[in-house]
Amino acid sequence: MISRVAVLVLVLFGVVFAQEQPDWNPTCQVVFKYKLDDFLTEYQKRSSLGDSEAGQDQSAIYWANCKHKQNLKKLENFPKLKARLEQLGKLEYQFMYAESDLASQAAGGGTLYSHSANRFGIEVELHLERLIKLTTTKAGAVISSGIRARYKKANAELVARFKRVEHPSKAMLEYSSLKDWLETVKTYKSAFLGIKPILGNKIDAASLEIIEFLVRGIFAGEI
Repeated sequence: MISRVAVLVLVLFGVVFAQEQPDWNPTCQVVFKYKLDDFLTEYQKRSSLGDSEAGQDQSAIYWANCKHKQNLKKLENFPKLKARLEQLGKLEYQFMYAESDLASQAAGGGTLYSHSANRFGIEVELHLERLIKLTTTKAGAVISSGIRARYKKANAELVARFKRVEHPSKAMLEYSSLKDWLETVKTYKSAFLGIKPILGNKIDAASLEIIEFLVRGIFAGEI
């Protein structure tokens, strides 16, 4: 499972998301003329895969590709910020795919986990879009007691989650070996340790967006 995480993280942020040659190849300008859900529906109608699981994956990946390009374009005049957010995106994908693998191991496998992870690119890119709005304006530097309280709560939830997965229960290991589980945990925790310096020491609105996104996760409730 670790190899799947590593390979997907590499291809997902190689510039565009990996996918099979699409049946419909609209420009990103055309893509964004649609509302998100409308585009996904239209894409699946025009795909030979239809609204199958693979078709849903393909449509989500196509949209996320375009959003990724759009996000990078918004950062053209902010080279240092662009580098930081690109690195953050890579680490967040690594974090989410490792989380997906842990949930899959705990459940004994199932295509739900891989399909959901593939489609989660949409959420990551929307999250990065929010971050760009925050970090390219004064809004991201806002500090308040409410922000500090939410950040503290989110951080505590992550600490508790890492403690659970680092010391798995028998139920968690019903379908997985301890070795495989801990290898995935290593990837999961490594991603977070990489994100921490990007979070920085200031507990502001931008940092809150990042840590709350990690807490929501993709299958956080299953581990």
